[in-house]
Amino acid sequence: MSEALADAEASAAMLAADAGLRGVVLRSDGGPVLEGWLAALRGRLPEGAPWVRVPGSVEPERLTGGVDLAATLAARRPVMAAGLLAGADGGVLLVPGAERLEPGVAATIAAAMDAGAGFRLVLIDEGVEEDAGVAPVLVERVGLMLDLRGLRVAPSGWPVAGRADAALPAGAVEGLSAAAAALAIPSLRPLLFACRAARAAAGLFGRAEAGEQDLARAVRLVLMPRARALPGAAAADAPPSPPDPGDAPEDSGEAALAEMLVEAVRAALPAGLLAALAAGQAPRGSSGGRGKGRERAAPANGRRGRVRMGAPRGSWRLDLVETLKAAAPWQGLRGGRGGVMRVSKSDFRVRRRLRRAGATTLFVVDASGSSALARLNEAKGAVELLLADAYVRRDEVALIAFRGEGAELLLPPTRSLARAKRALGDMVGGGGTPLGAAIEAAAAVARAIVARGRQAQVVFLTDARANVSRGELPAVEDALAAARGLQGFSVVLIDSSTRVRAEGVALAAAMGARHVALPRADAAAIRGVLAR
Repeated sequence: MSEALADAEASAAMLAADAGLRGVVLRSDGGPVLEGWLAALRGRLPEGAPWVRVPGSVEPERLTGGVDLAATLAARRPVMAAGLLAGADGGVLLVPGAERLEPGVAATIAAAMDAGAGFRLVLIDEGVEEDAGVAPVLVERVGLMLDLRGLRVAPSGWPVAGRADAALPAGAVEGLSAAAAALAIPSLRPLLFACRAARAAAGLFGRAEAGEQDLARAVRLVLMPRARALPGAAAADAPPSPPDPGDAPEDSGEAALAEMLVEAVRAALPAGLLAALAAGQAPRGSSGGRGKGRERAAPANGRRGRVRMGAPRGSWRLDLVETLKAAAPWQGLRGGRGGVMRVSKSDFRVRRRLRRAGATTLFVVDASGSSALARLNEAKGAVELLLADAYVRRDEVALIAFRGEGAELLLPPTRSLARAKRALGDMVGGGGTPLGAAIEAAAAVARAIVARGRQAQVVFLTDARANVSRGELPAVEDALAAARGLQGFSVVLIDSSTRVRAEGVALAAAMGARHVALPRADAAAIRGVLAR
């Protein structure tokens, strides 16, 4: 049995045995592997334990319960309906598509867990984007994290009966603390979960005390998926501290255990996580920046926002059902009878629909002769990669190229990846660097994007060596004058010159842009810059 399959089977048994682990994040594409894991968990729960699935369109009110309108009208007294959270008490609350959970729903579940809700939370992350993931507020509150995508065999039930009173050996907490510190995990909750996971893992084998393999499994299932840095990176950056002559020699057994766990982390880091950490990206689900774009009112469509008391006004529309629910308990006092409800102004409940504003990334690429041909090809490759990322997120992209005497909008805002690639293929290099004209064109396109209700991010790829002016001003001053038109927009200037020049820094400052010096603007480096 592979280590990944053993961890998958053990995690289901550990969660069933210890409700204190609170839950698990399962990254999965679905299929028999996921179904096998869920069956393994369900098979180890007590018979009759609730198994509640949360619908994708659930609202916070459905989770917490509230007035049952039909029952209240029939009984002429308030009748409360139980929510999904209460229904899952003692069992499992299953959340498919957890990466798409609305913030209000995630916050409601987290609040219930903080209040001592007795369910085990199973979050299924089906996302394809590396920079998205489950809401951090929920990741923080569950103990286990598991990636099932690499498994080809479905997990089955754990064959050993186990015990619930396994203990931690001396030095285990210090070893787990060292592993958490090596991975730069900032919160104490994962450390507490790791201690519980080690005890639960030992209990599966009927051991009275957790061994090294149990501690290593706890590291793999709890700490490693939350890593924010490569083991040893933090220590390498920190200055060496002088030895304290008063310190007694460390207990060799505890020190060896801590070193073993850190080495186990280093050896078992998956390739994908290793690459993400090397690029300086936050782990999945820990950034809090899920998706792009702000939410804005959408009267005609969009998801339903939270309900509140008040009169209809502007984008706030009357929610008839919630208004009737608010009025129903008072019908006995108001004399409502014969199917007639008496509704007062204080019963009004309003809601507005929200829509996440889409984002458009505008690439402004220097195709002049000052950008050497090799660098231009690198820029094309980088832009293609970023275009693919934007396409996956269903964002729009646009492209302006500038060279010779002016700038040209090669690609208007679009979601068509094929069209974008064709535009890049048609881009040729040579001629002067009309930076002022390029900035002016970028500002015009950015304003048009915002006018359509979308967010605009402008990315310049240039060496910032302007030599063609729009008018009488010298080229550099002309570019600085045009740059002020981009203030207020989100702008990144990727400086591809071989050495950082004052012109590039001044231009970025005039635009209010983030200046990033990348002499070799390869695709991975640029993607890392824009992900921060």
